[in-house]
Amino acid sequence: MKSLGGNKGEEFNDVGYESVKKITVGAEDVNITYIKIEYVKNGKVEIREHGAYFSTSDNSNSGRESKSEFSTQKLDAQGGKGGNQWDDGGDHDRVTKVHVAVGRGIEQISFDYLKNRQTNEGPDHGVKGGRSSIRTNVFYLSKYVIVGLLKFFIRPNEYLLSVKGWSDSTNKIVGIKFITNTKTSECYGFEKTPGEEGTDISLEVKDKKIAGFHGFADSQVNSLGAYFAPVAS
Repeated sequence: MKSLGGNKGEEFNDVGYESVKKITVGAEDVNITYIKIEYVKNGKVEIREHGAYFSTSDNSNSGRESKSEFSTQKLDAQGGKGGNQWDDGGDHDRVTKVHVAVGRGIEQISFDYLKNRQTNEGPDHGVKGGRSSIRTNVFYLSKYVIVGLLKFFIRPNEYLLSVKGWSDSTNKIVGIKFITNTKTSECYGFEKTPGEEGTDISLEVKDKKIAGFHGFADSQVNSLGAYFAPVAS
């Protein structure tokens, strides 16, 4: 069958595969700008990409969503000001584990991600022990584990939906919790009391899951932002 649509651009012809496993399409307004096809050949997955994915997160496109090859949406970092910028990217399938070191606030945070059925440990953000550390917490999203005296049974289809927390007048995140489609973690750090001054953090997009994190950190975690992708991806 002949290709349908326009007749401009460079021709591509993906042949010799047994089946198609997954198709990812990137769109800007009414134009298809990118397509990624995962093929199966001899029991292995091979990926072919055509077109160009885009991002509209720069200042010239302020007010528009930030998108990528997986149609992810980037929410700006929330919390305090300052710190060094970091970015784990938003092209992961999902978050599988969260590590949080707590002292006089959130001293350090890191995330484990699943991508193409492989689990990857993300880098640490902040400095564990930068101030008198109290404990390190691990929030699992992938298996049955015991953390302290708490048991978490995580189903294979569980995913991270949102993050809630707050930062105080020192521009550091002092309390944070994570919400999946099946449960909510404890508050790591300190709960905000009624009337207490601070900046609320709420990372959430309706009908989407978190696929990656970014933010700012120095001796502690200053702020946190996230990438969101469709739940079905």
